[in-house]
Amino acid sequence: MPAPKEQPRAVSAVALLLAWVVPGAGHLYVGRWRTAAFGFVAFAALFALGVHFTEGRAFEFLDPELRGPVSLALTPEVGCLGALLWHHSTYGFGLGPPVGMPSPMPAGIHLGALLTALAGLLNIALCIDAHVAARAAPRAGVRAPALLVAAGWLIPGLGHLLQGRRGRAVLVFVLIVGLFAYGTLLAEGANLSRERHFYYWAAQLLAGLPLIVAEAVQGHPAFTRALPSGDTGLLFVSLAGLFNAVLLIDVYGWQEARLLGRNPRERDLPDAGEPSAHTPAHHTAPQPLAAPASTPPPAPPAQPAQPTPRTPPPLIFPGDSPLAPPRP
Repeated sequence: MPAPKEQPRAVSAVALLLAWVVPGAGHLYVGRWRTAAFGFVAFAALFALGVHFTEGRAFEFLDPELRGPVSLALTPEVGCLGALLWHHSTYGFGLGPPVGMPSPMPAGIHLGALLTALAGLLNIALCIDAHVAARAAPRAGVRAPALLVAAGWLIPGLGHLLQGRRGRAVLVFVLIVGLFAYGTLLAEGANLSRERHFYYWAAQLLAGLPLIVAEAVQGHPAFTRALPSGDTGLLFVSLAGLFNAVLLIDVYGWQEARLLGRNPRERDLPDAGEPSAHTPAHHTAPQPLAAPASTPPPAPPAQPAQPTPRTPPPLIFPGDSPLAPPRP
């Protein structure tokens, strides 16, 4: 007999929205005080440290013709909405004073831009944890879905590996890391720069540690020649990050099913195997009736009825009286 479904502990959508606006607010709503305090302090400090290194000029990388009211919606920082709105209202796009020549970029602007982006992405994992905490209590022996999602983002395939899905973990790692490495080789490393490819870099960051390590090793060299396969390589590395994001949804769905006490392989059919609300518990399938001892001979098939011929209606001409006899 399946276990009864656990009632939601809080409104999960509210917990998710609060965590998205202010890190830790979602956990505060569901009563997890320690996680709330840790989330707020850790993510606020990470974002503030990034702003310190960039001097508020991280979004100056975006081309002027692309700047607009919703132009930052595709940045990793949107995962921490409150911090993004504060940054934009305080620094704008980092243009500085309207008069005079722009000053050189700070020395740590690339590191700072990475830190603010990481704060946004990791806060998405915190939002997932708040959403799950509002729906179900922790289960012994089952890791939190947000933890495995963060692990799968950091190293592609690690989330599947921690779930015991070794074959899929190897396949994911080879696919994502191989596609990223091949794209970087085609682009000759030109893709490893948020300054050069603002939006494409955000897609690459979804591949996790491969981008961070490659950018730290490659640096940000200047290119003074055309790259024949630069656009193709940029497309491949962006697809690697987007594919990893889709695979992280699989990690979350599998772990959420385990946390809720369902079979992960049947998570797409949550009502499979559960009795209907209108079916009593002792109800059994009806048994077929036994055949009678003697069966009468079958009746002969009925003859089809003959169609009755229809008489065509009389012709009525204009001007005729309905009382007059019809014309021949």
